[in-house]
Amino acid sequence: MRFRLVSTLIVLAVVITAVLAAVVTSPASSTPAKNSVCTTCHSGTPSGTVTAVSSTTAPAAGATYTVAISIGLTASGSTGYHIAQTDVSGAATTWTTVSAGGPGSSQTSWTATMAAPSAPGTYYYKVWTVKGPDNGTGMAKSAGYSITVPGSVPTAAISSLTPNHGLTGSSVVIAGTSLGSGGTVRFGTTVATATSWSATSVTATVPATLAPSAVNVTVTPTSGAASNALGYTVDAPAGGSDITAPVTTSSGAADDGWYNHALGILLTATDNAGGSGVASITYSVDGGAPVTVGGATATVTLKAGRDGKGDADDDEVDIGVSQGPHSVTYSATDVAGNVEIAHTLTVNIDTGKPWTRAPRAAKVKRFHKVTMAYSVGDAEPNGATAKVRIAVKNRRGDVVKVLDLGSKPVNTPLTATFMCKLRTGVYSFTVKATDLAGNTQATAATRTLTVYRGS
Repeated sequence: MRFRLVSTLIVLAVVITAVLAAVVTSPASSTPAKNSVCTTCHSGTPSGTVTAVSSTTAPAAGATYTVAISIGLTASGSTGYHIAQTDVSGAATTWTTVSAGGPGSSQTSWTATMAAPSAPGTYYYKVWTVKGPDNGTGMAKSAGYSITVPGSVPTAAISSLTPNHGLTGSSVVIAGTSLGSGGTVRFGTTVATATSWSATSVTATVPATLAPSAVNVTVTPTSGAASNALGYTVDAPAGGSDITAPVTTSSGAADDGWYNHALGILLTATDNAGGSGVASITYSVDGGAPVTVGGATATVTLKAGRDGKGDADDDEVDIGVSQGPHSVTYSATDVAGNVEIAHTLTVNIDTGKPWTRAPRAAKVKRFHKVTMAYSVGDAEPNGATAKVRIAVKNRRGDVVKVLDLGSKPVNTPLTATFMCKLRTGVYSFTVKATDLAGNTQATAATRTLTVYRGS
């Protein structure tokens, strides 16, 4: 009897071992199988939700990170979690528990601390949340997440700063290796603006908010670590604490204005309240050699004729530059060395006179509308329009009707119309034009206008 009992126990042990072995190989997509944490299979899946959100998707090799586990299960009982590594499909590659929280009081969230693998690559994990006892009577539900451990990134290194001192707003060329194609430049803790970037050279602007002092400059490439630091000295302005550039305004010509005479453009600079004062104004005409004038005012004089030479037989004023558009670029510098961002004023020179045409006479029955054909010609450069005025005169030369037509396009056929209430007889109409630069035609076009009585 004792021998038969022992034999029965041995058979049961073999069967249990076989069952447990089968459970261990269960895929991760089913309820969790027996492993180093679970003592047996869980009995089912509770209703509700489980989410698992990693604090980073790209931790450094071996770095720790956290997983926020949110639990919204309706089953009662204590709560625990298990995290196992899987393949991309969610099937377990190993049931060795990465982290575990044993059953405890009823929970709505857990925070798991994980360690990223040391080798680069993408890794997948399944988080099983256990509801109820961590044994055959509990239930479980899963959520997954993945991380990618990046490959090694070359360490950025800077070797020189050119120059290694200067005022705020000035440029610094940072030479080095493995600087990448973008990232962040810091002067101390202040982020600087980079104007160019390559793997071996970065050009940055000294931040305007820095006070005169010695700071460390570092370069941090995108997805890389900060470089070594090199010292840079932010110089004190010659005028003391003045870090604001002066402001220059112009008068004597409107931007994009048209002119037929000599121009004296007055430039006036002012510095900020409490500043170091304006030291000079620098200007250039049409990109030519810059001219620097000491003090807070400067006058730019434009002189030339129609051909830029002021020929004696020209009937235009000698104003120093050729016909067409011209640019005046200017800026001011204060005593502290702050340089204003340059302004550009564009002026257009046109000394050529327009001309008018009236191709045919006009005839109209009294108390009807009359149409007069005309055109205004103007050689380039021109402002594309001209102000037109048509005057109607009687035989004695008295003006009996005036049409101020405003700005009209040049070099195109045009007409003017009005209701004619003039007495019957023969009149004349004269077309006059003034272009945007103020040039008036030498001879006005004139044609007859006949007003007759209708039957």
